[in-house]
Amino acid sequence: MWFCIEHHADKLILIIKIFFSLGGESGWSSLHRALHFGHLCIAGVLLQFGASLALEDTRGRTPVDLISCPVSQANGDFPDAVSTEVFSWGSGTNYQLGTGNGHIQKLPCKVEALHGSYIKTVAASKFHSVAVSSNGELYTWGFGRGGRLGHPDIHSGQTTVVITPRQVTVGLGRKRVSVVAAAKHHTVIATELGELFTWGSNREGQLGYPSVDTQPTPRRVGSLKQRIISVAAANKHSAAVADTGEVLTWGCNKEGQLGYSTSNSASNCIPRMVEYLKGKVLRGVSAAKYHTIVLGADGEVFFES
Repeated sequence: MWFCIEHHADKLILIIKIFFSLGGESGWSSLHRALHFGHLCIAGVLLQFGASLALEDTRGRTPVDLISCPVSQANGDFPDAVSTEVFSWGSGTNYQLGTGNGHIQKLPCKVEALHGSYIKTVAASKFHSVAVSSNGELYTWGFGRGGRLGHPDIHSGQTTVVITPRQVTVGLGRKRVSVVAAAKHHTVIATELGELFTWGSNREGQLGYPSVDTQPTPRRVGSLKQRIISVAAANKHSAAVADTGEVLTWGCNKEGQLGYSTSNSASNCIPRMVEYLKGKVLRGVSAAKYHTIVLGADGEVFFES
């Protein structure tokens, strides 16, 4: 190890400076980062200069604890070293670009309100857009009438638009969002624990629960006991994939988009497993106005329409 240090001193000094300059909400020290990412040379230098092996991060973990820590668990607390950037372009008529105005944007424009938020996934639909940060925070913006944004004051107040990304705080508590889908009139998300939440218009049963025409804030789909890993949303129906590989659909089935081998004009508001795919292990799902498509763990593709 010391041979490596002697022959790469300049590079190590630069890397150490970068490590010391990194900050974040995780509470990780430079030694936490070095050991987690396997940079043993850097860890040795840090220890030489007095770095503490006993220092704990915000979750009470020492640098040594992170050596064998699952990457997925650790990364949830420490965003990538380089901050992510979000860009949008096209029609901003409904303020869905998040740039603060309703102009047509012909070239990609940076969404400044999300600077420093370390966004890991985004979704877009006709009237609104959604983003999820690496620590599970959820942001929505655009035209909010009908409850699709998840902000109760926008749905019920005189103002019906959110012109720049705004965090959804009502209904989710401290739950961390993992995956998200946006449709014309509603939004679907799953948390890191696999809980499914929906909000917006429920006129076709696309929210997954009965007796509600409009849901202005995130509400859990209580009938689902499975752990959800993938979600999809279309104009009038929704779909999800459980960690067991099952596919569940609900909402409008007028064109057979739910995959039940039947078509009907009545709403199917309770999530139901697609029996035809029973025994298959599915991992991803996407939905459009009149059809649904799923991806199998073995690379097979199935569609419902």
